[in-house]
Amino acid sequence: PAAGRGNSEDGKNWINPSANQLLHACQRKDKHMEEKDKNAVAMVHGEVIGKTWNAVMLYEKLHVHKCDCPKLESFEGLSGKPSFKAKLLNKMGYPMPWDRHDWIVDRCGTQIRYIIDYHHGFNDKQ
Repeated sequence: PAAGRGNSEDGKNWINPSANQLLHACQRKDKHMEEKDKNAVAMVHGEVIGKTWNAVMLYEKLHVHKCDCPKLESFEGLSGKPSFKAKLLNKMGYPMPWDRHDWIVDRCGTQIRYIIDYHHGFNDKQ
């Protein structure tokens, strides 16, 4: 659910971008994506965003006594702007994340900022 600022027609929900919207966003940001891959990328993007939202809601359950219905107020993709944690981990030898999102959750009138770094999975050598 959205806090009245979602991208659905009524502003009550956030809707994942279509395959074409993702392709155009990648082109705008100079990120390479083949047109033939756009549907697969959109499917994976939707899965990742859904799992991220579920993780945020799991944490928000710890605060149910303050708010029983948190909503996503806004989000921003900040690829290329690493978080403090990402910079610190990188100095310790870890790779930089491939993307970053900052999500603002409305916890019944209190804005909570989640900084989400997306990393590639580990391979067998890590």
